Amino acid sequence: MLFYDKLSDYPYGIDADYIDTETERFELQILQLTPENKRLIIENITDDLLFAYYTERENVSKKGAKADRGKMLAYYNALSSVITYICGKTDFVYTDAFIKNWERKTAGNYFPFGELMRTNWRAMATGNNPTAEPAPPQRKKPLKTFEDFIIIDNKAELIKKIKPIIQGAKAKKIAAIIRALIELRYILIDSGKYAELTRALNNCYSLKIDPRQTVRYISDLGIRKNNITDSDLNSMIDAIRL
Repeated sequence: MLFYDKLSDYPYGIDADYIDTETERFELQILQLTPENKRLIIENITDDLLFAYYTERENVSKKGAKADRGKMLAYYNALSSVITYICGKTDFVYTDAFIKNWERKTAGNYFPFGELMRTNWRAMATGNNPTAEPAPPQRKKPLKTFEDFIIIDNKAELIKKIKPIIQGAKAKKIAAIIRALIELRYILIDSGKYAELTRALNNCYSLKIDPRQTVRYISDLGIRKNNITDSDLNSMIDAIRL
């Protein structure tokens, strides 16, 4: 890869500073390109990172609890930086064909990136994102509950265990809980459903979290030093594991 290439050299993940440095180097490079070349390089780097992420995810799945997840999470964080930070800074939007191609490749697998790729991050950063809260249809479907997202048998036990952790939580902590639930495979969530899950958590635990803020933290948009770290995620996984 032209960028983030050293991720493959680190068997236990990599310091976040490296990803930040590469993201800034990437930004400087593509700002000098024509729109056509900019699209080509962003989609090529995204392809490479997605392939690497799912390769590592498969390795983790095969090794189970003994697996080191650092390398997989490093690729996840690099992807988030490209999809949110780079796209926001350069006003780039992925084509629907590109997104659907990866949705087909990962059919039946965890794919949180579709929603992120469809979000206008430049507009999101300015508080004017037309895709963040679309107008509801005239005939509303019944709202899903948190229990509807849970795919393990002991749903009541999981809901009870999360209760003391989630009380008083802000958007960042809610995002960490959602990512931990996904990593533990306690919930099933399709691309584009983070906001809906946040609303379900609000209803379940009497919270008032803005779903848009949760999406921002899940995707690591904004001030990167304040985002969810690997340590944050691992601690949350340990906290909610049954």
